[in-house]
Amino acid sequence: MPPRPQKRKERTNTSESAGHGTKPLNIAISPPFKRIKSLSTPSNASSSGQPSANSNDTPRPNRTRSTLTSSNKLSSQSRISTERHEEAENHFNSRLVKDQDTILELTRPLDAERRSLARRITDKAAQFIESYLAPEPTEQGDSAAVVDAKSRHDSPMTNPDSPTSLWTGTAIENSAARRNKLGEKLGVAKKWLLWESIGNERDMYEPIRAFIEFVALVVQGELSSMAGLNTRSELGRRLVLPSLPSDFKPDDADDNTRIDKGLVCVAPDSDVGAPRARPRYYDLLAVLEAKVKDDGFKGAFQQLVGYTRQMFQEQHTLRFAWGLTVSGRNVRVCHFGPDKATSSCPMSVSSLDGRRAFVETLVNWSFCEQSQLGRDPTMAYLPELGCWEIACPDDMGSADDRTRTTSYYFKVVSCHADRVFGRHTRCFLATGKKPAQMVSDENPLIPEVVIKDSWAFANPDSAADTRDEVKTLKRIKSGLSEHMDRDDIIIPEIIVGGRVRFELNGKWVEDNTATMYQLCETDGTTGAQLQIGEAKEAIDTERQLGEIEDDIDAQLQLGEAEEAVDTERQLGETEDSADELNKTGELSKSSDSTFRAHRRIVMTPIGEPLRSTESVAEFVTVVCDAMRCHSAIVEHCGILHRDISDNNILVYRKGGIARGVLIDFDCAIDTKQAEREKRKEMTGTFPFMSINNLMMSDVERTSLDDWESMLCLICLYATLGTITGKRRAYEELAKFPIALWRNDFLETVLSAKQSHLGGSRTFKNKIVDHFKEDDKVELLKGLVGLLYSYLFENRLLGSNYHGAIEKPVETALPEISLEEELDILDRDELDSLPSGGYSWVNPFEERAKEWEKLSGHLLSIANRFGELAIKSQKAAIEATNSAAVDNNSE
Repeated sequence: MPPRPQKRKERTNTSESAGHGTKPLNIAISPPFKRIKSLSTPSNASSSGQPSANSNDTPRPNRTRSTLTSSNKLSSQSRISTERHEEAENHFNSRLVKDQDTILELTRPLDAERRSLARRITDKAAQFIESYLAPEPTEQGDSAAVVDAKSRHDSPMTNPDSPTSLWTGTAIENSAARRNKLGEKLGVAKKWLLWESIGNERDMYEPIRAFIEFVALVVQGELSSMAGLNTRSELGRRLVLPSLPSDFKPDDADDNTRIDKGLVCVAPDSDVGAPRARPRYYDLLAVLEAKVKDDGFKGAFQQLVGYTRQMFQEQHTLRFAWGLTVSGRNVRVCHFGPDKATSSCPMSVSSLDGRRAFVETLVNWSFCEQSQLGRDPTMAYLPELGCWEIACPDDMGSADDRTRTTSYYFKVVSCHADRVFGRHTRCFLATGKKPAQMVSDENPLIPEVVIKDSWAFANPDSAADTRDEVKTLKRIKSGLSEHMDRDDIIIPEIIVGGRVRFELNGKWVEDNTATMYQLCETDGTTGAQLQIGEAKEAIDTERQLGEIEDDIDAQLQLGEAEEAVDTERQLGETEDSADELNKTGELSKSSDSTFRAHRRIVMTPIGEPLRSTESVAEFVTVVCDAMRCHSAIVEHCGILHRDISDNNILVYRKGGIARGVLIDFDCAIDTKQAEREKRKEMTGTFPFMSINNLMMSDVERTSLDDWESMLCLICLYATLGTITGKRRAYEELAKFPIALWRNDFLETVLSAKQSHLGGSRTFKNKIVDHFKEDDKVELLKGLVGLLYSYLFENRLLGSNYHGAIEKPVETALPEISLEEELDILDRDELDSLPSGGYSWVNPFEERAKEWEKLSGHLLSIANRFGELAIKSQKAAIEATNSAAVDNNSE
């Protein structure tokens, strides 16, 4: 297995990377409380060379552990369990598309020869099973039983001379032994197939394991009978085997849940019956969850959701995931894509067709492409160098050459996809220089760039994709270089990037959700789209692409990485499927809302997480820099970021001074487009979303929404503390009103923010008064006070347009003359008399009309406080240097 990322200490290397002036440190968009893992060869790597689930013969990675106290672990684990159960139930109701047998077609080998071989093996295995299960002839000589007995005698199981024998030729001498093994496996599996003495889940484990091992033996037997070692090695890709332990907790699990069975991939010549080490989530092809009752699918699927989340978290090459549920004798295959889960119809092993379908799935997994298992074929571990190679697309050149790639090399994964659905963003710290020798502590790989890998919403037509982050970054670079001194602000610079492509069955394909669900036709070409559910009315493209993303930027990085548990719900994450699934969980085949493109972008600089600031002055400098960058991009490039969050702000240190970098433009939009199209949508990260955004109003999104997001971010960090190593414990946040901003439910977050931001007195009492009293916290309070005042109580606007909620405003009584009033009374037309009343005004709508002027004021505030903070940083450095000189002189 490939080496897995370990935790790296932040800012321990004071040297700068060659050519870039940056230190190889953690990137700030790593998920909160995630241990940064570096890839190293584990001590328990197999010496047999058997490949893992990735089937790439690479060592399995290590994992570092959290240092939570025991009491915190217990309370956190209990909370995690409850929250993940609720999340899984929500996914079952909103994300799952059930009873779609076409999903099984995705397992069929694309290569015609392998597909034919898989079909032949499936037929033989199915025939073997039916022969074994056929009833013995009775003493009365029942004719049907005699026929069955004859079938058993002529079957490949019992008669090696049968023309349909499973193994002939070079392996004939081993056929009897193999038949005995097959008989032994089916003897155990029969208890499940015929439901004999099954009283609980544990009674199912061994029969299910025996059935899967039986299929693996049939695959192995057919391969061993083929002429020529080269032919066997070329056609045989892997065996699919069950984990030997059942009901176990993988070593890399981040909770206490135990899986029933895990499926792993091993080399075709492996000993099926040999002892196998307990697998980690990193090793698994799929998790199998079993329930005794035939109607236990819901419970099994919900548990499968949690296991699959950890597979995405641990396997940085995983594009989509497979899973199996067994409820009684009903087997379902589950496929987890970026936006939905799809399950097959139940395959009942009590029927011939059901048994054959399950066998076919296992056989297909043995012969299909790596990409069909969900693996990313554009990443490969280089055992001779001890690092990974990743192919990065280069769409910045000629549009005619879309297969051009640039290779980079990495050993550190700084950001992991730890959600079941969403963008699955991962980040790799890499170099473009191929190591000349084995990477080690003595010969380290020095990262120079950050590679961002994600599945973002996109337009199927890449040329017309207005949300392409590659295009956005190029536009930013061009716009800012023409209008201002680039040294004044720091922006992410793109080196190469584009949509990921790879060669599949002799053809280059783009990796996106459309090709992910393409099926192979009998001639080996890719063809018909997977039909999933009833078509629903297509959602407008701009709305689809603006849905809330839930990858790393949906989490709040608060607290020490070693002092908190990384859960999803506790961090106020939001789902990005509000408008992608209807109430039945059906997805539209035609709707672009399900289209995501696999993108990869190589950028500089490498930075640190926002949580790494070491003083209030550093924190203020960084956030003010980020908004100065934001304002410049709005003004000179016409691009609105729309996802200001802690994950999207880097700390970049230059000359000892901490500066800020704004990153991640997946949600960005052209400001002119925002003016033209006012949509009821949400974009961003729950704890930081503006009230206008949370309301999903049709008021135009402006930079004021992003300024409000920054205000929320500062308040959250100020409450916990902005100095690394001195923050309040995560559990303490629950004592403060601001904890409601991180609630799971939109209504709760919206109501809390409307209350807390509705007036200056409430804002001070509920929010500012609870800031952690760090040194120079007054600098933070001053910044927050002015930002709030100019956002919610700006003197440019009347008091009717202050606050955070719509409000009624009294309508003035129109003036009419006495003669007009008497004339109305004479005609007895009292309804015609003008009257006063109330009209509702939306303060956000009024403020949006003045967004440019208000944003200018807010930028002035950021500039002023940024200057003060930098002076404070410099003064602190001078004081430290002076103290060091004094100490040396003594």
